[in-house]
Amino acid sequence: MDFDEKTLAPTYRLIIGVAGNSNAFNICRRFGMPDMILGRAIQLKNESPLHNMEEVMERLNQQSRDLNKEKDRVDKTLHQAEELKNSLEDARDEFYRRKDSILEKAREEAENMKRDLRVQSETIIKEVKKNDYALNKNKLGDKISDIRGRIDGLAVPGRENRRDPLPQDKIRKGTYVYIDTIDSEGTIVSVSRNQVSVQCGLIQVKVTPDHLFKAKKPKKQDKILPYAHKKTMTRSVAQVHTELNIIGKTVDEAIPEVDRFLNDCFMAGISPVRIIHGKGTGSLRRGVQDYLRTLNFVTDVLGADPTNGG
Repeated sequence: MDFDEKTLAPTYRLIIGVAGNSNAFNICRRFGMPDMILGRAIQLKNESPLHNMEEVMERLNQQSRDLNKEKDRVDKTLHQAEELKNSLEDARDEFYRRKDSILEKAREEAENMKRDLRVQSETIIKEVKKNDYALNKNKLGDKISDIRGRIDGLAVPGRENRRDPLPQDKIRKGTYVYIDTIDSEGTIVSVSRNQVSVQCGLIQVKVTPDHLFKAKKPKKQDKILPYAHKKTMTRSVAQVHTELNIIGKTVDEAIPEVDRFLNDCFMAGISPVRIIHGKGTGSLRRGVQDYLRTLNFVTDVLGADPTNGG
């Protein structure tokens, strides 16, 4: 039991593994024992070969008290450091939230500007086609393709990905993943060579393994739907459809809609998509297909199978 040598009172503090020094003489003196008896006792003690043990114990006890004070100081410093660390992490998260919000707004504005620019360019191209018959058709087509290519190549601010890459052994059916191209999470439904099919809400997308990253655990209410449909459930592709119906429109009316539709799909990383033009005289089909073949980001144009109208 620890003892206060100044007041000769117990501190009621138990110290495990340390022997306390004796305060017998001080206590006896405090309670009035004659100095003659105390002097004789001290003399006998000093004649003992172990008389300096009291000093050794005192030094050990003092070192122990100093270490305890230092430990308390270190614990306090660690606590303050932990609070500072938590504060810095909160500030960092708030910084990233603001940064992401600003970048998202800039990205949306850039996408809208790019979409409007493409629509305006198509209008200008149509006017050139109608009014300038003197131009060589081949040169005109090359010029139009060049204009469209420049617009398609405009850079749009991307989202910063701070997630860890998905290990190769985790690229298997049933793994919940994050896709950086569409800023969305989903579950792998199949793996085929260098293509991975992922179900993201209502849409199933195909990506290469290098676009897959570790995702947070899915919420309990998340469900894997059996087929893709028109809309996704994420902010990045919330208004993107996989199908466009232009039946009944003229070629001039349909092209701007097709252009906006493909631009949205391209920005969201969705492929393939379907355009329903109907049969009729076939002019709408030919006009749309001719236009699709001028776009450098369209890799192939195919008709539907007979069960879907041909």
